[in-house]
Amino acid sequence: MDIRSHIQRFKERLGAAHLTVFLVAFPLAISLPTIKEPIAAPEITLWHSTVTQGNLTAIELNTDEGVFPTGGVFMERPFYFYKKDESYIALLGVGLSFVPGTNTMDIELQNEDGDKRKFFYMININEGTFKVSRITVPKKMVNPPKNSMKRIINEKEVLSDKLSSSQSEKLWEGEFITPTKGKVTSRFGVKRFLNGKPKSPHSGLDIKAVKGTPVYSSNSGVVSLVSNSYFTGNTIVIDHGLELFTVYAHLSKTKVKEGDKVKKGERIGSVGSTGRSTGPHLHWGVKVNGMNVNPESLRILSSLLEG
Repeated sequence: MDIRSHIQRFKERLGAAHLTVFLVAFPLAISLPTIKEPIAAPEITLWHSTVTQGNLTAIELNTDEGVFPTGGVFMERPFYFYKKDESYIALLGVGLSFVPGTNTMDIELQNEDGDKRKFFYMININEGTFKVSRITVPKKMVNPPKNSMKRIINEKEVLSDKLSSSQSEKLWEGEFITPTKGKVTSRFGVKRFLNGKPKSPHSGLDIKAVKGTPVYSSNSGVVSLVSNSYFTGNTIVIDHGLELFTVYAHLSKTKVKEGDKVKKGERIGSVGSTGRSTGPHLHWGVKVNGMNVNPESLRILSSLLEG
């Protein structure tokens, strides 16, 4: 007996008013669209409870399975993550020029289906405290002669170009080391006055040592620049990946060339007094996300992250 015969018999026995109840009882095979769960907010940890001008800090993320960070933006500068165990880590360079106060940071996550979602956070930047240095030097070291300006501008452009392109993966291994032995004579961020005239804050760490003292790569990476510059003399820049660079200046000799891959602790040059310098020393600088940061904060933070 077909379905129509069944219906007719039920009409006769139960009446047409009961037909609707009978029909609802049949299972319906309807294909409903799958509702995707939105990407959940990650667990986020800031490695420093206080973020201060000129220092380096780090962000640690823990996400749901199949979700990963594509990057973030802080103070209009991009930053990138690397995988460490089950977490993701990103370094944040807090520039000397960053205005103290509350600032917005955004982080983008992506899942395996290619869906993306941004999350926004507030980070408070504290004002840094820096010493003042007043130095008397030959007049030509305060204001470069006019015939050197073209060279200075060109060198600045070359350096900026090198620092704008970083390896897309983490190249460093473990904590960063101090690149030479000696006495620290000028710390990062010092407000400098040359012959009474204010100059840019000190962008690195000066380590006084005998001329010829070995200088080593503070960690593994690729040599991005080897140059002889008006201000910094014989200079080496090493790209450690993910927008992290170290700078070695005023060298008497260099032992590497651009494109060389170097290991942590590998000798790259010798202490000198080339460029605008008052005596043999190494200027050790660190740039993260395009900002100069305190090399000592890199050494300390890397020992915590990589330990």
